[in-house]
This record gives sequence, C-alpha cells and structure tokens, in this order.
Amino acid sequence: ISGMGLRGGRPLLSSAGFAVLGWMMMLLLRTFFIESIDQTAVGISQDFFYLLLFEAFAIQLWLFGVLFRSVADWRGPLTAAISSGLVYGVFAGLFFLESNYQGDLALTGMLYFVAWGLFYGMIRLRTGSIIGTVVVQAMQSLTTWHIFLPLVPPTIPQTYNSLYLGMGVVYMVLLWRLWPSEEEDYRV
Repeated sequence: ISGMGLRGGRPLLSSAGFAVLGWMMMLLLRTFFIESIDQTAVGISQDFFYLLLFEAFAIQLWLFGVLFRSVADWRGPLTAAISSGLVYGVFAGLFFLESNYQGDLALTGMLYFVAWGLFYGMIRLRTGSIIGTVVVQAMQSLTTWHIFLPLVPPTIPQTYNSLYLGMGVVYMVLLWRLWPSEEEDYRV
C-alpha cells in the first residue's frame, strides 16, 4: 500500500503542505480574476463527497498510485512523475467540473491543467504520498468553484484565460522549486 502512495505521517503532511501552496495561490488568483456571485451554493456536502472520492481520490489513486508505480518500476521515478502528471493534466482538462472544455479546450486551460498535474506528480515524487494532495485537491475545487460561485460559468473560456494562465505560471514556478536536485530526494 505504501508503494501506491498511501502513506501517513510525515509524507502525508509534506504532500498536504506543498499542495496547500498551490491552493492558496489558486484562491488568491481566483478572487482577483473571476467575479463571484453573492449567494451560497446548495448541496456543499454532496459536492465535497463527490470531489473527494471521485474527482480526487479515485483519479489520484489510479494515476499517482498505479500508473506512477508501474512507470517508476519500468523507467524510473522522475519519468513516472512527469508521465503521470501529464496524464493527470490531460484527464483533468477534459473531464473535471472546473474545466472549460466544451469540445474546444483553450491552450491556457490545457497549460493550467497540465502544470497542475506536473505539480502533483512532483509532490508525489518528493513526498511519496498522495493522501495530502487528495484532500487539498478536493478542498481547492470546493472552495474555488462551489463555495465562491463564479458569475460567469467556466464553459466560457475567454473569461478564464487570465486565471488559467496565471495559475499555470504559478504551478510551473512551484514545480521548479520542487524539482529534485539529486536521486536521494526521491520518495517512491
């Protein structure tokens, strides 16, 4: 089970800590670029349950657990982090609720989701745990898109280009800071 990234203790807290950096920047840029409605969302607990179990845990278990582990055994841990992050980014861009994909995904949207996936892949590589990123991903999606209801839905890509571009750059900077300098930094 620990090989799948289901580790508690220090790896859990480390992965949650790194992911919270991205979450805080997402909330900051979200409030700066996207105007919110002054009303409360209905069914928050059901949304959180869905986000936690299906949009976060199931996807990360398959991609950063099974796929990461199999690619790490085959081609090495760094390749596993990058490939599972790329697959996560493409999958998120096509299927996540906050994606603006409606048959035509904007380049900035895909940059954001791929950078998000690479960021989570690097967190998995550096900490060896996915549990922290699962919880933070669910909280990030809940707060960003369900508690702060956007005035304009994410299906209109032009309104979200600035947010996606800004967050893509933030994730790339965080990815650069997390990049391992030596193999002893790997926690597979």
